[in-house]
Amino acid sequence: MASCVPKVMILGHSFVRRLSCDLDQQFDDRAKRNFDLNHVNVRLFGVGGRTVKKIKDFDLGVVFRFAPDVVILEIGTNDLCNISAEVVGSEIDELVKQLLGDFFRSSSWSVSGYSVS
Repeated sequence: MASCVPKVMILGHSFVRRLSCDLDQQFDDRAKRNFDLNHVNVRLFGVGGRTVKKIKDFDLGVVFRFAPDVVILEIGTNDLCNISAEVVGSEIDELVKQLLGDFFRSSSWSVSGYSVS
């Protein structure tokens, strides 16, 4: 019987990219690529300067190919240079709904107040 290893993707901007680089360089013995979560497959994907729109335009294929069980978003701060917080919040809301609808359609999911069945 094959074991089911949960997959977690941390998706975002340069914070995620730098964290990934730091973990790869083993900057501290306590810092582990899987965050010491045994039996969890963690993937970090971050690009410097990423906005919510750029993530929607360029990065959703990465999410689709990895097919995570959980997506953690580190996004929005680059957007605040050019648009209001209310608009950024709305764009994040739309992205979360798209992720739930497109990638997690096969079962029921809920994320921070959103749910799709």
